[in-house]
Amino acid sequence: AAAGGDRGAAAVALSLYATAYAQVASASLRRLGAAVDGAAQKPGRADDQVEALERSVPLWPALADLDAILAAHAGRTAPLLPARALLDPLAREWINYQSARFADRLERLVAEETWAPLDASGAAGWHAASVVDLFSLFMQTLKAFLAMPLPHSAEWSHDVCRVADLICNQYVNRMLQQLGPRARLVPAKPRPELQLMDKARGTFMRAFAQQRDGPQPFAQGLAGLAGQGGQGGGGGQAIAPSGSGSDPQRNGPVAFGALGNGRGTAVRAKQTRRSTEAARTSVEHMCVRLNSLAFAHSQLAVLRGFVTAAWEQLHIEDARDERTGHKYADTLLRASDGTLRIAAREVGMHLGTRVCFVDTRERILDELHAMPIGPRHGALAAALEDVVAPALETIMSLVGDETVRTHAILGVCCGAVSAYERVILDGGELRIYEVKDAPILRADVDALAAFFVAKDSQGHAQGVPEHLVETAMRRLHSVLELFEAGSPALISQFASAPEADPLKGLTKHNIARVLIHRPDDAARKWVKERAKALTDLLTRHEHTNVHVDELLPQDVLKLGSRAAERESELEGAEDARRMSLPSQLQPSAEEVATRIELKRPSAR
Repeated sequence: AAAGGDRGAAAVALSLYATAYAQVASASLRRLGAAVDGAAQKPGRADDQVEALERSVPLWPALADLDAILAAHAGRTAPLLPARALLDPLAREWINYQSARFADRLERLVAEETWAPLDASGAAGWHAASVVDLFSLFMQTLKAFLAMPLPHSAEWSHDVCRVADLICNQYVNRMLQQLGPRARLVPAKPRPELQLMDKARGTFMRAFAQQRDGPQPFAQGLAGLAGQGGQGGGGGQAIAPSGSGSDPQRNGPVAFGALGNGRGTAVRAKQTRRSTEAARTSVEHMCVRLNSLAFAHSQLAVLRGFVTAAWEQLHIEDARDERTGHKYADTLLRASDGTLRIAAREVGMHLGTRVCFVDTRERILDELHAMPIGPRHGALAAALEDVVAPALETIMSLVGDETVRTHAILGVCCGAVSAYERVILDGGELRIYEVKDAPILRADVDALAAFFVAKDSQGHAQGVPEHLVETAMRRLHSVLELFEAGSPALISQFASAPEADPLKGLTKHNIARVLIHRPDDAARKWVKERAKALTDLLTRHEHTNVHVDELLPQDVLKLGSRAAERESELEGAEDARRMSLPSQLQPSAEEVATRIELKRPSAR
């Protein structure tokens, strides 16, 4: 009738057909209605509701055809059935079921993860197998869902992606939990009894004054000097703080004692090899984590491109999320962006802390500027080249994404600056600094900045952006001004200074830490008179100013470039176009004509 042009007859015929169809299909619809009611009454029966949804799938294409015919030829505007409203409870249960499935897979993947690279050769990527498995599961689930011939909505797809976002966040959090707090990597600050420490210092300084500018045999090493200090100081003993070079378990005294004799070169070479190998192992495992975060970021973009292209193929219109007020496309798979960026920063800082406080501890924390040699030009630069540069080379070779690589190298930079602050401010009784040593310390800081900025011959930074290095060293520059001031000047400023401030150098806490390591009479007398109060001050701020990354803004670095993200989205879109997706239940007029083999009458 419609093909012949008699639209009135077509309307009557199709209305009768619709009534007959509803009667024939009533049994199936009643069963589906019962399944929907069951989903509302027994929300915990996920398997039953998922099965009901899958059983109902063959019904929807027929209903879509009928609705399309009625809309095109009978003037009907309302659908025969409110399909989305009817299916919504079942779709929600299906999404909840996938959420539980994702969570179960996450637990198994994290429990089995060793953070070894998926492919050590680098051909398949220097990231973890667990992140690949997880995102393969996300993509397979989205493909299976969108392939169902259902009246899809942007809200349903967005909710499936929201579950994937949530699981990605949990994966990242579990990664950080396995790393543990950075505080456990940092040796405790020395907490000396200052009265006893002062007695040992007198002996140190007598030996130091005699031999600093002349030959340095030091056959007995620091152990011998410490013993002399105990005898010459009225029976007192030098306190060996945790993390100092006097710890015999870390070869501190033996190494320092050997530096002046023929064994020095061999001992130094052995320390360098040990530190380099330890740093390389640590860096490799951290690079797997960093690359896994970069992979997750890129795969989220792939999923986002796939879903938006699938919406286009299925004629799914974007809508506004009533919960947030944003369009679904604007927030699709965006919840993890901040978590991934924060995690990359934290993993990078963890890497730097491990390299500079654990792996290279002997050369930096234990040995640098320690007695009996004391402060000397070029010592820090040599240590950086010997034990830190190999760690950076490993990062450069294993981390391909430039933004992720910057996270890692900035972490090592912050770790090195934090370790140097520890050396000059909390070095224990092994460190003694005079005002004339300030140029050496200033040269150290300049070398530290130059090492990480790494300017080329044209003056362009090839390493960490210069402004980030300067921000990380802001407090250190302020502290160096204290080393350049005489002890009487520092003593006069102590009373008016704030007790502690992470951004300032001139504080009671820092002045005390500088004067404790001064050998002059004014400083020693002042420390001795206030030993109990200063010990309490140091104890109170034992965990203050430990890490310099607290000086950096939280969003100082991003994860991935916009160009790389766009490339990943295009990859996902291409995947969706290659996939055979069912036509949406609200097809175009051309699709309706093709499906029911009707041709419009030609104009005469």
